[in-house]
Amino acid sequence: MKLKLPESGFPGQFIAPKPFFVGVLLGFLICCVLGFICSQNQKIENFKRFHFYISPYTQYFPSLGQMVSLVKPARKDQTIVIVGGNSLFNGFGQRTEELWSEKLKQDLGDKYFVVNYSFDGAVPFEGGSWVAEMLLKQNRKVIYITTAEPRRISAPDGLLLRREFFDFKNHGLLLNSSKRSQTLDEHMNASHSNFDQSLLDLSLGKQVDLYTCSTELWQWVGHNLFFTVWCSGTHPNFLAPRASFGDTYRPHLNLDGSFLESKKNELIGEQNSVAFRNAAGDWEAFSRSWADADENYQTIPQELLRHSIVFVPRHSPLILNRFSSDQLEKYDGILEISMKRWKDLGADSAVIGNGFKPDDYLDMGHFSETGGSMVAHMVAEKIRESARRLDYE
Repeated sequence: MKLKLPESGFPGQFIAPKPFFVGVLLGFLICCVLGFICSQNQKIENFKRFHFYISPYTQYFPSLGQMVSLVKPARKDQTIVIVGGNSLFNGFGQRTEELWSEKLKQDLGDKYFVVNYSFDGAVPFEGGSWVAEMLLKQNRKVIYITTAEPRRISAPDGLLLRREFFDFKNHGLLLNSSKRSQTLDEHMNASHSNFDQSLLDLSLGKQVDLYTCSTELWQWVGHNLFFTVWCSGTHPNFLAPRASFGDTYRPHLNLDGSFLESKKNELIGEQNSVAFRNAAGDWEAFSRSWADADENYQTIPQELLRHSIVFVPRHSPLILNRFSSDQLEKYDGILEISMKRWKDLGADSAVIGNGFKPDDYLDMGHFSETGGSMVAHMVAEKIRESARRLDYE
């Protein structure tokens, strides 16, 4: 039976079926073309970092075009330094004008092009690491730096930015990694078996987006014209374009004595399942407690690891001064174990925070502006070492 609109009354008197559907199709095609144009012209003005108002915590997920645009100005003769990692390298609590990665730029000079792709809560290899993979495929000079606490798991498709991972993957911008492909297939199959369609839906949705460029159009509109998603972090101005939000968010920092004591006990409890002293008197890892992290790290492409420096952070003396001498010795031993495991995987690694004072931290782990300056200097030296090792200098 054919569907026939009434010739009089609503909607027949207003809608002619063929022109209507032709208009819908034409509008869809126009949006696809606009999305493609936006993908080639995305820009975040005066970018320093992905601050609170342009982060997943306020429902803002940078598009592929936006992420790629940040490295386009780099000259061919420059070594591109991609900063990844979590809130430590995002400069949590630091003012923009005193941001540690801006000091890193100054320290390294014109031979280097530094972009901070870190996100609060990100795992060690996501976001910026995919940009680094893309650049390595283009035979550019790249060094990727990130932070990783001991046993920090780095999922193959990320944590905060999973949709961005599939953008990079579907566009063929990632390095080959058979282990990563195998792990993703296993995750897909497990999700399907458990009737969890979220990963499959995300993968299929991003395959469609590859051709429609809908994310690029929506992101351009949200950044430059008006935002379409409510969230408490931007209320009551949630409709305002995100380009109008400055890097003004300042987090609440907890330095209460009872809080620090509870965190100390938490760290000590973790230590007991992480390492033990062997017959030779050295600290040795419990292999079972590191198994999940080790398996995830094996999904990282070897070529990327060779161009990476993983910094293992040391907590503030505010909390470490509460440790006994034996507890502190074990804590430092675990940091050394973590650093060695990264080197065994093929990356360079170093501990940051050794010798720092309480004033060099804002809380139990995040660096103050003075601490950030010290981090910038240390990181710059490690980057120069890696540049020489990679024959960039």
